[in-house]
Amino acid sequence: MRDQVLMRLVFRTRYGKVDELLSLMRKNEALVAELYPNTFPDLRFRYLVDYGGDMFHVVTETLASPANFIQWMQQVDEMYQHVEYKVWFNQMVTCTEAGTRELWRVHAAPPRFSDARAGVCARNVYQARYGKADALVEHLMTESKLAQRHDIPPLALYTDLSGPMFTVVSSRDHDSLAAWEQTLQKIDALPEYGQWRKQLLGMVEVGRREFYKLV
Repeated sequence: MRDQVLMRLVFRTRYGKVDELLSLMRKNEALVAELYPNTFPDLRFRYLVDYGGDMFHVVTETLASPANFIQWMQQVDEMYQHVEYKVWFNQMVTCTEAGTRELWRVHAAPPRFSDARAGVCARNVYQARYGKADALVEHLMTESKLAQRHDIPPLALYTDLSGPMFTVVSSRDHDSLAAWEQTLQKIDALPEYGQWRKQLLGMVEVGRREFYKLV
């Protein structure tokens, strides 16, 4: 494994329950800190809501070292024996219609993972050609280095630990949707970027772009 693992919990909330579920997700973070002080020193959380696509979705992203992540997952059953967690879980059930769990290997984490609130996360999800995931990660690393030379924030990069194989995700946090558009225009104007994009075509089968509000 790489140095960190990202877990994404993607919830479809009941109508009008987004804010309530967000509050409960933050309460979960506080309960972890209260019940297990200093047990998971590098466990970090952040929260996102849909900014396009399916409505009424809440995402919890959890970043940790592999050792801390495994330890945390091993203690989940014990955590849910606490009265506080039983109450919390029952409240969560009333807010939620469905959910999925995603696990990602982190190649480069967002530079301001827990502090990037009130902004927009632009997330590109690539289905790499068979066996091309590693090459695609290296190619995206090249784009990230190119962008940083022009004062553009670096990419966060992930590959699948669950779900469809050879999936590569790149994301970049922005202050607003307008800031994302300005960044895209700035990158597209770079002569080196045209050649980079041509090389990208040979590595990718299909892709999609997702937008989330960082809350």
